[in-house]
Amino acid sequence: MSFDYVIDRFSDTANGKEAVGRLVWDADEYAAVSGPYGAGYIELGDYTVKVRNVETHPGMKPGYCLPGADGDDICFFIPLDAKFQTDRDGIGIHPDGNVPGTEGCIGLQKADFEDFWSKWNRTAIGNRPTSLTVRKVSTLLRMERTSESGLWAKQESVATSSLNFALSFLGCRMGAARKDPLNENAIQRLLTILRAVSYVESVHGTQGANQPARDPLQCGNPKDAWWKELTGQSGNGSRFIRGPGLSNLWAKDVAAAAEATAGFDANASLSLIEKNDGHDDANFGSAHSYLWGAIYLVYQINTTAGDPAFACGDLSDDRLISGAVSYNGGGVSDYRKRITDASQIIGGFPSSFAARDQSDVAIAASTTFEQRIKDILEFLATGQRLEKFFPNGITKMSLNIKVGGAEIGFEVSGPEHA
Repeated sequence: MSFDYVIDRFSDTANGKEAVGRLVWDADEYAAVSGPYGAGYIELGDYTVKVRNVETHPGMKPGYCLPGADGDDICFFIPLDAKFQTDRDGIGIHPDGNVPGTEGCIGLQKADFEDFWSKWNRTAIGNRPTSLTVRKVSTLLRMERTSESGLWAKQESVATSSLNFALSFLGCRMGAARKDPLNENAIQRLLTILRAVSYVESVHGTQGANQPARDPLQCGNPKDAWWKELTGQSGNGSRFIRGPGLSNLWAKDVAAAAEATAGFDANASLSLIEKNDGHDDANFGSAHSYLWGAIYLVYQINTTAGDPAFACGDLSDDRLISGAVSYNGGGVSDYRKRITDASQIIGGFPSSFAARDQSDVAIAASTTFEQRIKDILEFLATGQRLEKFFPNGITKMSLNIKVGGAEIGFEVSGPEHA
C-alpha cells in the first residue's frame, strides 16, 4: 500500500516557500502543507512510512497536535524515511499544530486531520500505507518546465560551449581505467547538472541579489573562495589533476592555462575585467560565468567523489548532485533539495551511460541468441535429424547465456556407445 503527497502550488511567505497540497490515500484526499520553516518544504521523491513507529500520546509537542471535534487534542507523528540520500531527518506526517506551517514535515490541516487519523486507526496495521511519494501535480510541473525551458534557451549556447571547453581543458575521462573519452550520454548528464545549478543559482540569470544577469552560475562573487583561488588571492589554491598528456595545475594557474588553450572563448577572458571585482565589474558577462563556473563544477563533481579533477567515474545522479552541493559551498542549507527539484523541472537526468551500455550488451546478447536458434532450426529444416548424430540418444541439452561480453553457448550431447 502507498499514498502520495501531491504539491499543487507553492506559496511565498515571510519565512520562505511553503508547499501547499494534498495527502492522497486511495480515493480520499487530505489538505496538507510542508514548510516554510527550517530547511523548507519536504524533498520530492519516495519515502518509507514507518507504520510500526508511530508516536501518539497526550503531551506531545504542540506542533504535532490539534483539537478534535470533542475539544481534546489529537496528537500523532508518523515517521518517514527517505529512500534517497539526504541530510534531513525527523520528517513525518502530523497535524499542523501550533504556528501554521512545518519544518519540512507534512502538516495535515485542521479541516482534514481528524478524518485522516480516523481512517489510519480503522485500517489494520498490515494494510496501512508503507510508502509515500512526494510529487508535484502535473499542471504545476508543466508550467515550471515551460518557463525554465524558455529561459534556458537564452543561455544554452554559451553554457554548452563552456562545458565542452571545460571537459577538454581538464582532459576528462570515464571508465574504470580512466582512459575512455566521455561519450555523448556522459556529456549530456553533465550538461543537465550544469543547467540545474544555473536554475538554482539565478533561474538562468533572471533572479537573485548578486548580479544574476551577469553571472547566471554565480561563480564570480568576489567574496567566494573559488573566485579568490582562480584570481590568485588565496595562494596556490586547489590542485587540478588533469587527464592524460596534460600538466597538473594549481587553481591560481588555471586562468592563464585556460586562456592559452585552443577553443577558449575570448569573451571569458579575465583581462576584460578588474578580476578581483568578479561579477561586480560591469564587463563581467555570462561567458565568464559559465566557463569558469563549469571548470569548477566539474572539479567539484569529481573531487567530492574522491577522484582527481579529470576522472568522471560513473556520473550517477548522486555523484552529480553531491558535486553541485559542494559547488555551492554550504551557503544554502537545502541546496541538495533545490538541485533535485530543478533536475525534475528540467526533465531528469538522461539514463546513466553505465546502465545504457549494459542494456546495449543485453540487446546484443539477445540478438545473438535469436540468430543461433534460427541457425539450429535451419539445420533441422534441411532434413538433418539429431538422431543421425546421436544414435545412442541425447543425455544433455544446455544453453548458457552471459550478458557481460554477450557470450552464448548451446550444447547437445549423448553417449558414444549404447
